[in-house]
Amino acid sequence: MLKGRLPRSIAIVTSKPGKEFRASEEVMDVLMYFDQTVWCVKLLKGLSICTTNLTPREAEEVLKGRVFAYVNQVLIGNELCYCPALKKGCLIEVPEGDDAFCVGKAVVRIGARLKAKRGILVSVKWK
Repeated sequence: MLKGRLPRSIAIVTSKPGKEFRASEEVMDVLMYFDQTVWCVKLLKGLSICTTNLTPREAEEVLKGRVFAYVNQVLIGNELCYCPALKKGCLIEVPEGDDAFCVGKAVVRIGARLKAKRGILVSVKWK
């Protein structure tokens, strides 16, 4: 990533344990056509994280309706604020009532949720 340039959205990609690399590769392949700065990496078992300069709605539109073999679910969000301490796998309730997740020192508000139904990613209403 370029220094001094923050990504517009962060995506959490879930998959079966052991298939994180393949799942992140699939998401990167699709997003790469629209944003060449996309970057994905394995985070935990069954969990990968991706950053992109697309907005959450743009990323949702790009991924929706695509066929994936290894991706179970994708949560896309904007950076909300910074945490003072590193928290692993925390789920934070933000004042507006929307859900958010903590990645490193940044809290990300979930803007879009996609779930695999028979291998095809479809949008799921998020509260």
